[in-house]
Amino acid sequence: MSTLLKEYFDKFNNNDRLGHAFLICNTSYSDIKDELDLIVSNHFFNGKSINDVFNDYVIVEQTNSKILKDDILALQKSMMLKSSSNENRVYVIDGADKMNDYAANSLLKFLEEPEENIYAFLICENINKVLLTIKSRCHIIILEEKNDFKIENYDEEIFSKAIEIIKLLEDKKSNSEPYIVSLLNKKEDKNVISDIVTIMKYFYYSSLYYNILGVNKYFEGYEDLLKKVYKLNSEASLTNKLISINRLENMLEYNVNISLFVDEMIYRLGSDYYE
Repeated sequence: MSTLLKEYFDKFNNNDRLGHAFLICNTSYSDIKDELDLIVSNHFFNGKSINDVFNDYVIVEQTNSKILKDDILALQKSMMLKSSSNENRVYVIDGADKMNDYAANSLLKFLEEPEENIYAFLICENINKVLLTIKSRCHIIILEEKNDFKIENYDEEIFSKAIEIIKLLEDKKSNSEPYIVSLLNKKEDKNVISDIVTIMKYFYYSSLYYNILGVNKYFEGYEDLLKKVYKLNSEASLTNKLISINRLENMLEYNVNISLFVDEMIYRLGSDYYE
């Protein structure tokens, strides 16, 4: 069982930053069940087993890969019942990206006016399919994708380009755009650009978790830059950049014009753009 989610959550709690709703990305409930159950037990039910808190811990599961409005209405009704243990109440939605519009809007109303001692864990595999208004009301935790990322798997020149683009984007200098364009020229092979974007994604991911948890899993020797990037961004900003990179990756799946792609990258990653 990975401890990343637990360590991240403990950090929130120790800094008195515990919110009422968490959006956990790149996973499903089944993948993190043991870890999440332990977090819920320790942080919300004073160490009691979740099997002993009865209707105070509710899991909303998908039906035919969908979550419908009726599922959310049933959840809300359940949360209105009196607590069986006179403690906190917690609900988990396994597949926040599987809600239809009616379900998502019903949940949004529930999130907009959170009741005391009710906490939400929304779990999704694709954050881009979650309503922006729902994302804005949650603390977003992006878990590492299931990918065996290693620096040595990438050409040295490609890796250097990725690092240089990160530096240029983070400097936010008005004259940096031509340099980025020159590094991602119009004739560049799409697979090369895809590799550069992947390296950038893992760098931002590493900056976030290195500075929060002290873990540098991928970029040994780049600690100063990891710290600098984190210092220049809030946690929310880094999270938004990771979301934006996911969008950029989706763009690369199509025959996108490279000039338009570079413009989009600079707009999303080189500014205070909010996803």
